[in-house]
Amino acid sequence: KIKEFIPTFRNRLIYEFAARAQDGEKRKYVEFVGGNLVSPNPFYEFMEDGERKVFVDVEPIIQEFEGYTSLYSGDSDRLCGHYILSLAVGETLSKGEWAESIKGYMSDLGYEDTSKYVAVIHRDTDKEHAHIVSSRVRLVQDGRSSHFELVRDSNDRFKGMDSARKIESQFSLVTPKSDGWSKEVAENSNPDKDHAHIIRGISKEIFKSPNRPRTMSQLVDRFDEKGIQIRVRDKNGIVEGI
Repeated sequence: KIKEFIPTFRNRLIYEFAARAQDGEKRKYVEFVGGNLVSPNPFYEFMEDGERKVFVDVEPIIQEFEGYTSLYSGDSDRLCGHYILSLAVGETLSKGEWAESIKGYMSDLGYEDTSKYVAVIHRDTDKEHAHIVSSRVRLVQDGRSSHFELVRDSNDRFKGMDSARKIESQFSLVTPKSDGWSKEVAENSNPDKDHAHIIRGISKEIFKSPNRPRTMSQLVDRFDEKGIQIRVRDKNGIVEGI
């Protein structure tokens, strides 16, 4: 799952690391994976009266993300990314397998060595899953000069689904049911009854592309490339609908 890009990091990092005061119990089920950052593991623990106590200090990570992202001087405020990778009920990966999976996933989305991201595993539900928070800012070297820009997000949904399929294949995980357009569906749902939702999603991808259609004939061609036919409904020569 790819969450909406937002301007700030604090709330997402606090949630990811279960750093709120009321998250004490949940924190026991969160494991630090790491990522591309300098800050160390923010979790520390000790035994008190025979009970395991887990504490977290996420401020150094927040400061690292905010400091690095401030180097970007562009106009966009879509700076913070949040990605979630989930396993099927009963499946599990080791910390090392999660780290390998997350590194490949972020690379497939365009994150390179100059981009910041950090990941944790959550095991507090029946589906083990990983949260990844990223700074979309990356350093670009252009000959002797350099500048900061954002990781491109075109076709992120499709890139992410393709990457997830690779992870599932590599670690023999369950592949979720799909309607054929990389939209996962619930096990008890019928994708054949959800055509409108599928077409809306494809329409958004078409109109977000750099070569978006400018005429009706171009739109018809682009839809045809996606396997969708456009037909006109008319009555007595008057168009009533498409």
